[in-house]
Amino acid sequence: MDAPPLPRSRDELGAWGVYSDWLLEHRPDDWRTAIIALELATPADANREALRRFQRVARRLHFAHGIARGVATFGWCLTHIRTLRVRPNVSSWLVPRAVDAVEELLRDPVCARLEEFLLDANVNEPLWGRLLPAVPGSCTRVVLRAADLRLDTSAVVGALPSHVRTLALERSPFTWPLADVDARLVDDRFDELDFRRTALSPVARMRITAALGSTRRVRVRLGAIDASPPTEIRDRLLVGAPEDLVLRDDAGAVVVLPQPSLLVGQYERGLLPAALQVARAFNVRWGLRVRDGVPRVRPRASLVVRRDADGTMSVRVGRADPLFERVAVAVNGRRLRPFERAPLGRGDRLRLEGREWNVV
Repeated sequence: MDAPPLPRSRDELGAWGVYSDWLLEHRPDDWRTAIIALELATPADANREALRRFQRVARRLHFAHGIARGVATFGWCLTHIRTLRVRPNVSSWLVPRAVDAVEELLRDPVCARLEEFLLDANVNEPLWGRLLPAVPGSCTRVVLRAADLRLDTSAVVGALPSHVRTLALERSPFTWPLADVDARLVDDRFDELDFRRTALSPVARMRITAALGSTRRVRVRLGAIDASPPTEIRDRLLVGAPEDLVLRDDAGAVVVLPQPSLLVGQYERGLLPAALQVARAFNVRWGLRVRDGVPRVRPRASLVVRRDADGTMSVRVGRADPLFERVAVAVNGRRLRPFERAPLGRGDRLRLEGREWNVV
């Protein structure tokens, strides 16, 4: 019996329950069988002790796959890698042996249900040429993250397997200048292009909007928008995703703060059981840097917005980064003192350095 696709809903979790019963009957000595059974028995509202018990048993997943573990980060779900990320700056020192290890991992059964592949490096064509074609058929989303997003479009598209239907571009969080991208990427070869984590310049957004008008089916997901798009492409030019934090000012400008990924959640809390991943019922924190009143997601920032597992949100001003950046923040007209936390909800007014935003 083959493993079903990794679950995205409670109904699909039920299919894994059937598969777990089959494993217990036919492969009781396989160490993955015990992990899958315990993971399925750990509910989304598990207390801390139950979550720690699962994480202790599943720790051995962290120590699998030898050298690949030194150059990649894994997002686990039911003993399969759901998300695989090649670590930053690997392209500058990645020796052939390490590249071979990543290629071998992509062919391993543990990646048979891979959904997302992240190449987190100053990407270059030789690395694309080896790793991207090796992405398994279950993977439909590829993320390229780099300091410079002016990519060779033909090389990127040519290296991607046909089953990859979503391409996301991300600019390094340590650079402030707004990025530009090649609008030729907007093509019906993709189902979706995701630029939510890319601080595109207004000119780049105009080019992308114009290119979208000459296509029929591809969707483009942006992290900011300056005005309402033309009617004919309005249903294909999307701003943010349902799980994101979205801010809109009175002039209609929109800023999207994407929800941190599964890898971030597992880095902060340890391995997350499948029920938690399906319910998205884990704490999420956005670290924000503010420039000219516009927030951007940045690590080690002094302004933190938090959404707890029950959906309640709050904002806190602190001194989390080494520069002791202090941001003037007010919620519904009341300025926050340093290290003060205030509740934040849909419809609230958030003032950042004098600029007013509505929480959408």
